Amino acid sequence: MASALKVGFALRSEVFHPATIQKAVSILDDLGVESVWFPDIAFDALELSAIALGATQKIKVGTGVIRIFEHSPEQLVKRVYTLNQASGKRFTLGVGTGARTGERAIEDFLKHYKQFVQIYPEKNELSVYFSALRKRMLNLALKEANGVIFNFCSPSYVSKLIGNAKRQNFVFAVYIKLFFAKQDSVASKMLIDEFLRYYSYPHYAAMFENMGVTKELESLKKGEISNVPESLLEISLYNPGKDALFSMITRFLKVGINLPIIYPYVAGSTDYKLGVLSNLARSLVEG
Repeated sequence: MASALKVGFALRSEVFHPATIQKAVSILDDLGVESVWFPDIAFDALELSAIALGATQKIKVGTGVIRIFEHSPEQLVKRVYTLNQASGKRFTLGVGTGARTGERAIEDFLKHYKQFVQIYPEKNELSVYFSALRKRMLNLALKEANGVIFNFCSPSYVSKLIGNAKRQNFVFAVYIKLFFAKQDSVASKMLIDEFLRYYSYPHYAAMFENMGVTKELESLKKGEISNVPESLLEISLYNPGKDALFSMITRFLKVGINLPIIYPYVAGSTDYKLGVLSNLARSLVEG
């Protein structure tokens, strides 16, 4: 793998508290990470993006992702335009449908998005990524956005989605969820718990079914097994060594991903979390 790997990091606010964001993003900025993304979980992703942009000089910052239905187009334009202008155009808006699914959700999403774009000043400077679990949202992103973000999926599933889809300068990004703790048993349980949590969401359950891992998830749900099945380790890893992580990233690169985004879940003290973040970034950027 080339030493100059283009890689992003997703900082979950339930893991990296807002009080630690300035330090965390400064570490990533200094090490030459391409971008940092803020899932819209417990704290406001746009506000976290503002903190990150103010604490850095080079790194790109994005929401990953906010639910567009929750924002009026006028207020969203004002906030995004402010972030982009104040940061030297380093901000990317990541948007999705959230828990809403189906044709109606996509139609409403597109309506809200076009209202937003219509009133946005300096449209040529706007960078937007859509989240996608299925082909329809990917195709919409290829037509309307600058990139797409896949989440919690295997390289083989990404390969089926992307197929022969191409567009110049388009970004195919994927969240690669990794789980860290000082004990493997704790890290593996974190991984299992997160899989089962996402499996409870119908749209992710459908995606996992398409990936062929429903049997394994049902066994975990019923408590029939406690270890992590090999099939799930094609999607996510716990306490991975450098070789295992690089192998997973390489598989994603081979199927068309050009921006792997490391999404670490870390149990432990703030110093331990920042240490994991620093070690990950250094090993990936320096090769």
